[in-house]
Amino acid sequence: MRKTKEFTFQKIFLHPPKTSLTKPRPFKAYSFVPFSPLAMFDPTILIIGGIVLGIAIIERILERWGD
Repeated sequence: MRKTKEFTFQKIFLHPPKTSLTKPRPFKAYSFVPFSPLAMFDPTILIIGGIVLGIAIIERILERWGD
């Protein structure tokens, strides 16, 4: 007959979190491109806004010509 072992719930499920084998190394990041606030403008949004603005201006012009 085989010997049976008794395991408790704590031994099976409550293991402490294992630490990572690799330690995070600190590093310095340098930017070669100077930061410009203009770089934050998304071209897609600017194109859509330009189209809407252009339609509004064309509408005003056609409104004046329709007198």
